[in-house]
Amino acid sequence: MIYLAQHKPLRGSWRKKPFSPNSLVSRTKQGGAAILSISVIILFLITFVTLYANRGAILEQKMSANQYNHSGSFEAAQGGIDYTMAWLATGGNASSIAWNAVAGTTGAAWTSNTSYPPYNQRNTTSLPAQTIGKFLVTTTLWRSTTSPKVVEINAISTGDATATVKQIINLVTLKFKVPTIAPLVVNGPISGITGNPNIVGTNSIGQAVVSSAPLSSIDMGHMKDENGNPVAVTPIGFSGTSWDYVFDISKSDMAQIAKTQPGGATAGPIYYYNDATIGSYSPSTIGSLSQPVILVFDIQTTTDCPKINGGQTIVGIVYCGKGFDMNGWGGTKIFGSLIIDTPLTQFTANTELYVNSGNNISPYTASTSAIVTKVTGSWRDF
Repeated sequence: MIYLAQHKPLRGSWRKKPFSPNSLVSRTKQGGAAILSISVIILFLITFVTLYANRGAILEQKMSANQYNHSGSFEAAQGGIDYTMAWLATGGNASSIAWNAVAGTTGAAWTSNTSYPPYNQRNTTSLPAQTIGKFLVTTTLWRSTTSPKVVEINAISTGDATATVKQIINLVTLKFKVPTIAPLVVNGPISGITGNPNIVGTNSIGQAVVSSAPLSSIDMGHMKDENGNPVAVTPIGFSGTSWDYVFDISKSDMAQIAKTQPGGATAGPIYYYNDATIGSYSPSTIGSLSQPVILVFDIQTTTDCPKINGGQTIVGIVYCGKGFDMNGWGGTKIFGSLIIDTPLTQFTANTELYVNSGNNISPYTASTSAIVTKVTGSWRDF
């Protein structure tokens, strides 16, 4: 006989449970809760990303506005530099009495100030503050007594943003070493004065004639003052050339300034003639009490300075660099100064040298343009 073993279900083995509606409801609730949680998380992430994006846009907008304001402030400061350079190049501004006066004296445009080395003079009076766009621009000028031609311009722009621009320039201006010039300045001995030349008046310090020669080498001959008396002579009044005694500027710089005049080097108020242009000189009455001139004969190769021709009137300064012959000067009147860089050995005409109301024409009233050039590599902004 064969017996079949009876198998009993193992304990804990799976047995299909009967269907229950409650279990379906429970599963549905769990699924809904999960979807809700995921939706909340997604909504939070979307909200966060949106807020972050808006924050970035706001920040970018602020940065753009700051950049715009900074650019505007920088452009205003640069405008202050450009305006100052144009003002300096305008006739007479950088050649005025105030500009050239000793720093700290009455009416001087410059004051002593050592707070900004290597400069020791500050100028804040020449240019007032100005509004460029929506920015206020203040400009200051600095220079050193050892290099007065080198000027640093500082332009500060304030408003919604602040910017500073600095530019160093070379400034070539018409400058004089003496505050008042005698009617006649001669480099060397004086002799051979015949005819009836006169000097009417003296400069502010009582000089009618200044010579580099000693008194023993000076013979004024027929030259008298307006009252027929001997003129006041200052011997050994300077050393070197007459040019360097009077002018605080080289001949090349003077010629360069003259070339910048609208009509060129011989158009006035500086009339600068050299060997190449002396052939075009035509004597004429030039200058006025309100606008004196400077007539320069920078002759190197020809024998004499040209003749002025009789009857002409010149208000200002006449300079003769080489050779001097008064023949043909009859009746010429010079209200100002005649400066000769050679010994005076012939003065035969009845030329008259005048001063104005007891003093000669102030050289600082000659309105000439300055030459302004930027120093390469000196521009800075902050």
